[in-house]
Amino acid sequence: MAMHSGRAYAAVRLGGAVYLIGLGLWTWRSAHVGPAADGPGGRPATRTRLSPCTAGQRPQPQGGLDPSHPRPQFLDRHQPLAGQVLTLACAHALLVTAWLLGWTVLLGRTTQALRPAAAALGTRATAVVLLAMGIRSIA
Repeated sequence: MAMHSGRAYAAVRLGGAVYLIGLGLWTWRSAHVGPAADGPGGRPATRTRLSPCTAGQRPQPQGGLDPSHPRPQFLDRHQPLAGQVLTLACAHALLVTAWLLGWTVLLGRTTQALRPAAAALGTRATAVVLLAMGIRSIA
């Protein structure tokens, strides 16, 4: 629907740009240099607060939504389609969950292992990229 209406497309595009800019600003503000005294007794906390932007949240290609793609060869045309689609959806959900959980654990441990200044630099670089993407999508 948004592709056929110029106003709807512009609204979706502007909403996405505002979201990216907001996410970039929030990520920039979450970067801190130096140990955080969030733990008991003023000690640094053992768990870090997760940023909303992780490597696992990159946009994924949506080839399955393209009507020019042929029907997958592993679907059996003599079996009910709903059961096959449900099986594929469950497998996809499990794979995505494992993928995102793996990236979250890896990035969390990497951030904890880095010095605070290096972790803050990485967070700020991510914020700059998000801001640039948001500003570019407005233009």
